[in-house]
Amino acid sequence: IIQTPPLSAGGLEGITRDSVIQIIEENGGKMQINVVGHSLITEHLNRVNGAMAGESSGHYFFRETGGAESSIRVILYVLSVLSRENLPLSQIINKLKSSEESGEFNFELNSGVNSKDLLQEISQIYNQESVSWLDGLTVDSADWRFNIRTSNTEPLLRLNLEANSKNLMIEKLKEVTDLLLSKGATAE
Repeated sequence: IIQTPPLSAGGLEGITRDSVIQIIEENGGKMQINVVGHSLITEHLNRVNGAMAGESSGHYFFRETGGAESSIRVILYVLSVLSRENLPLSQIINKLKSSEESGEFNFELNSGVNSKDLLQEISQIYNQESVSWLDGLTVDSADWRFNIRTSNTEPLLRLNLEANSKNLMIEKLKEVTDLLLSKGATAE
């Protein structure tokens, strides 16, 4: 997809992204970060005339479909790569990975805990790092990053974290999880 012109941009939500950005840029693409949500991603993709966009939840959107999601198109691309590479999918993915991702963890807030206040408080703890409020709170460090956002569909906070190594990912996941729990969140 990236190598098929005209690629003006690829869209991606800001939750987990390092491996994807690296692959896109190595193949001559330009990455743009957007907020989570089907309608928001479709609007952004069409506005920038991007080739494709995706969410870490496995939803992918394409220029050729007017910015609509297309599971069939994803399946066809995956089958094409499997045929070309003649390797198991797990080996192909491992060759492309440049970071370790935690997956998504959900937290409920105890009554009386305001999510905006909680995220603001966490941002102050990590104020030495790069902080973004594009879609919840994203904190970027040189070797790791995390995103905490409120769910668009449920009364939850969602945490995603990635790091340059598995050990660092596990360490920082424990650190941020312990912080959320100490501030009145309950792991779901």
